[in-house]
Amino acid sequence: MEIRQRREGEHACLLYDRPAELLESVVPSVREALASGEQCIYLGDETTAAHVAGALAATVDVSEARDRRALRLVTQRDGYSPSGEFRTGDMAAFLERSITEGLAGGFSGVVVTGDVSWALGPEAGSEEVAAYEELVESLVPVHPVTAICQYNTRHVPSSVVKRLACTPSSEYR
Repeated sequence: MEIRQRREGEHACLLYDRPAELLESVVPSVREALASGEQCIYLGDETTAAHVAGALAATVDVSEARDRRALRLVTQRDGYSPSGEFRTGDMAAFLERSITEGLAGGFSGVVVTGDVSWALGPEAGSEEVAAYEELVESLVPVHPVTAICQYNTRHVPSSVVKRLACTPSSEYR
């Protein structure tokens, strides 16, 4: 199951049930973006980032892509949440800085994708996640960016899904 018809300026949600389903959806989209000269930033926990790198390795030279910063695998503590707590302001600063650096680095666009399910833990509730989704929604139209927010349906209450600013669609699920 692949994320199809990814378009610049789009903010989509990928609702998934199993980790394998996540990889089947995200990896082809990341591979396509790298091939077209875009920078890909994957946000997630260490385990998921390692799984994404492993799945990409079958068709992409992951080390080379990382060395030239075309592929950035960013964990919460290393990048967007150094305190370990989900804070919309920290995420906003990280995303703005990352997008600006990617475009200044000569990439034709930036694809930001990541699993937001962890943010629904004790660090943040649905209000914080809704604020984050609204933040991403505000960034996408003003930059050559595609954003794909991922949510594990087993960890996302239906009240949160209803408040997502991104576009959940059967095309992405």
